[in-house]
Amino acid sequence: MPVRRSDPAAARFVPNPVAFIVVGIIGLTILGLTILFSASASFKQGPYFYLDKQLFGVVAATALCLLASRIDLDYVRRYAGWVAPVMLFLLVLVLIPHLGITVKGSRRWLGHGAVRLQVS
Repeated sequence: MPVRRSDPAAARFVPNPVAFIVVGIIGLTILGLTILFSASASFKQGPYFYLDKQLFGVVAATALCLLASRIDLDYVRRYAGWVAPVMLFLLVLVLIPHLGITVKGSRRWLGHGAVRLQVS
């Protein structure tokens, strides 16, 4: 005879693997920001200089990830045939002098003035 549990909800609880990934991401982000703040606290720009820049990046990346997660993949697949040749063309433009910007010995950027785009 099978053993019956008194709480049927507890018997059906299965942890969601996505929750483990999200908790890991949040934990690593907080750990990284804490280490950054600790390492840059004595710089002359102030203790919050690099932390503010990183926090802005974290917020922007989170917003872009949420936006990208809402895009329908069938819509993206419909335009993949156009996006691939355009990206290949932009990668070739990087190799052209005065269009491709060299940073620390490698040419990976396109830009004009203060605006830069890393095509890769």
